[in-house]
Amino acid sequence: KKWIDSYLSDAVNQGVKVDVDVVWAKPIYEAINAKAESGNYDLVIKSTHNHPTINKIFFTPNDWQLLKTCKTPLILAKENGANSYQNIMAAIDPSNRHEHSEKLDPKILVTAMYLSDTLHATPHAVHCYDPIAFQMWTDIGVGMGVGMGPADFSMGQENYDQYIEQLKKDNQQTFDEGIAEVGFPSDNLHLEEGYPEQVLPSVIEKQKIDLIVMGTSYHSGLIGSTVEKILDE
Repeated sequence: KKWIDSYLSDAVNQGVKVDVDVVWAKPIYEAINAKAESGNYDLVIKSTHNHPTINKIFFTPNDWQLLKTCKTPLILAKENGANSYQNIMAAIDPSNRHEHSEKLDPKILVTAMYLSDTLHATPHAVHCYDPIAFQMWTDIGVGMGVGMGPADFSMGQENYDQYIEQLKKDNQQTFDEGIAEVGFPSDNLHLEEGYPEQVLPSVIEKQKIDLIVMGTSYHSGLIGSTVEKILDE
C-alpha cells in the first residue's frame, strides 16, 4: 500500500480522484476480474513488460488469462516513446455478417471514433478479405468435372480475374455500408486483400497507426482468432 501511495501525488496533482485497494490473491487475474465486476468499472488497465532478450512485449500468464476472461474493456499498456496518439484504426469484418459481427463491428467503429475524438487523433478503418487462391480455384474446377478440355474449362484465369474483381466490389460495398451505418468518417478507409493476420501488421506500419481497435466474437478465449495471431506483431 505504501508503494501504491507513492504514486498518488501524480494523479492528485491532475485533479483525479483515486481509491486504493490492495488485495492478496492467487491467481491474480481472477481477483482482477472479481474486482472489476463487483465495482462496476468501465475499464481495466494493466501493465506489460518488454522481454529483454527478444525485444518484444512479454505477456504474462495473467495477461493472457485477462485477454480471454475479462468482461470489462481491457488495456494492456506498455512503455512507449510516443507523446500522443496520432492515428487510431478500427479493424472490422463486415463480410462476415453473422449475428456476432453484426453487433461487434458497430461497437468497434464507435469506440475508434470516440477514442479519436478524445485523443485528437485521426480515425482510420480497415477491412481485410481473403479470396480463394488461384491453385485452389483450378482444383475446384477439376473437382466439379470442368476443365477437362480447352473448350469447357470454366474455372480458368479469366473467370478467376472476374471472381477477384467481383469479390472486391462486394467487399467494398459491405465495407462502405458498415461505415455509413455509424457515421464513421470516410477519409481514411483501407480495403486490403489478404489474410488479416498477414496484412494488418503492414497496414499498421504503413499508416503509422498508434492504436488499433479490434474485437473477437469468441465466447471464451482468443485461441485461433485474428486478435491472438497479430498480438506479437
